[in-house]
Amino acid sequence: MVRVVPLADLLCIVCRFHVLSAFAETLATGSSCHSAIEHALSGTPLNAVQVPNNCHNLWSSVLPVLTEVRDVREIEQKVWHSALGYYGICDCVAEFR
Repeated sequence: MVRVVPLADLLCIVCRFHVLSAFAETLATGSSCHSAIEHALSGTPLNAVQVPNNCHNLWSSVLPVLTEVRDVREIEQKVWHSALGYYGICDCVAEFR
């Protein structure tokens, strides 16, 4: 048996697919750039960091800030507060400027 799908429903499915594809691409770009920044904060010279093609624009916007970060103490450190009950991951603890 063949099921007929109304055109409006089909368009919604296509739109959802494009939104999810764009979202996945955005996540991939953010993850790639996050890794490059992590390498830079870990001591890799800025001119030696491997910057993926999909995040050159983001890297260019972050580079001026990275040049002013020094004395990095922690990267990707788990943090929690026993009294307030929150937890998470702190990206970086360092001095700025």
